[in-house]
Amino acid sequence: MPYREMTKWLVDGARGRMVDWIQRLPVEQWDQPGPDGGWTMKDFVGHFTYWNEVCCDMLEPVRDGLPPKPWPMSDEEGLHRLNADDLARRRGESVESLWSDFETSMARVQDLIEALPDDAFELGADPLSIIASNTFGHWPEHMAQLRKLVRHLQSS
Repeated sequence: MPYREMTKWLVDGARGRMVDWIQRLPVEQWDQPGPDGGWTMKDFVGHFTYWNEVCCDMLEPVRDGLPPKPWPMSDEEGLHRLNADDLARRRGESVESLWSDFETSMARVQDLIEALPDDAFELGADPLSIIASNTFGHWPEHMAQLRKLVRHLQSS
């Protein structure tokens, strides 16, 4: 399977598993925190959207034959700051707005995968690692938390 097709398959598969869990929770509960007072479903959806957008912003120059933009942070502290800033920025958004942004960001990722040149998908290429780090390689990091949130709110 060519790497572009494999990348699409990995993104689509991981997205399907994630969306399955997100949609198990009624939107009326999306503002309620998890059992440890942690993230809400709105927080998770906003977080996934943010990193989809980062992925696309970094890779859009590659579509035009240029190198990718650099990561928006240089260390773990910067990563936590970016996540906290985005979380605060999205807190007041409606569920409908967040879901629309998420779907738009997913379409953007999928469109970009189609538009990138073939050499972007060679093993070890920056674009492939950027896609993996922000999508199918990133989302599973949060799946245990997401499942815990859904199970907690469904049992409440």
